[in-house]
Amino acid sequence: MKELLNALQSIGDIPVSEVKRFSELTRRKEMVKDEYFIRESYRTNRLGFVKKGLFRSFYLTDKGDECTFSFAAENEFVYECSAMRTFDVAQYSVQAIENSIILEVDYKKWVEPFKDSTWWNKILLDLTTLELREKSGREIELMNLNGKERYAHFLGKYANLEHRIKQHFIASYIGITSVSLSRLRKDMGLIP
Repeated sequence: MKELLNALQSIGDIPVSEVKRFSELTRRKEMVKDEYFIRESYRTNRLGFVKKGLFRSFYLTDKGDECTFSFAAENEFVYECSAMRTFDVAQYSVQAIENSIILEVDYKKWVEPFKDSTWWNKILLDLTTLELREKSGREIELMNLNGKERYAHFLGKYANLEHRIKQHFIASYIGITSVSLSRLRKDMGLIP
């Protein structure tokens, strides 16, 4: 519960009693590598808190190519905010890329007892804002930076995760091919 408390406190100053009520709604879920927590084009109303493991968020292009746009590791949340709140179809997938453990919350069960709480309304607003900031930042990054600059940004943002993420997921994240990523890493002196 300490990790969940810290994660929620980093979003908003929530009383410990409210966090305890929230944690009582969670259920522990073990996920195997490659399993989907949220699947694009399927309805979802789930929020997850990563206890152990690593996830990626991605969508499929019209051609069927995967475009990875974020990663989440221990003590981070995984969700598709719009679909979660409306129980609509997800616009992207969230997939475990390692065997993982999450605390899962059904949004409908979460929202009902807390619908009049200013704390939880603020958390929902902050989660929505966080997701929007992440998406707009990625869009600007992809439009304004070259491959080398995007890779450098990835290394800065996910430095402690790079060794846990497959190269083709990193290439997808920075918008280049795996071959181009290998060439770029060699030019930067990161591989012989």
